[in-house]
Amino acid sequence: RPYSIASAPTGDLTRLEIHLKDQAHGGASTYAVQNARVDEEVFGVGPMGDCVFDKTADAIVLIAGGMGITSLKAMADEAVQCGYAKPVMMIWSAKDKEDFYLHAHFQELSQTASNFAYHEIIANGLSDEMISASSPGSRGSK
Repeated sequence: RPYSIASAPTGDLTRLEIHLKDQAHGGASTYAVQNARVDEEVFGVGPMGDCVFDKTADAIVLIAGGMGITSLKAMADEAVQCGYAKPVMMIWSAKDKEDFYLHAHFQELSQTASNFAYHEIIANGLSDEMISASSPGSRGSK
């Protein structure tokens, strides 16, 4: 589906951050993007699956393509919010530079959390403006 939960379970539990991608064929995502209102009541099922943040891991590598970034955003946010001190590396691949809609968010995480490294990859190779650390702790070097 072109929508997914993106909020960390450590934040405000009265709000749920959902990311949507409007797809040409219509359906719920098109309705939500074009017609939904702030504070509109919606119903859903899930989340489903076993994609969870393991606080006991020696390091975390998060790899996403396109909209698959949403659940990994929640994990990265949780790691920073709970003070996870081991290395966290986020690698996000997309078709076009414009698809990196969370660029500023991850750039900010890489600047505030010394153990967080963020890389963007355009589907045909490394982006010409690859941001963040090449290794955790290098704070913005290329």
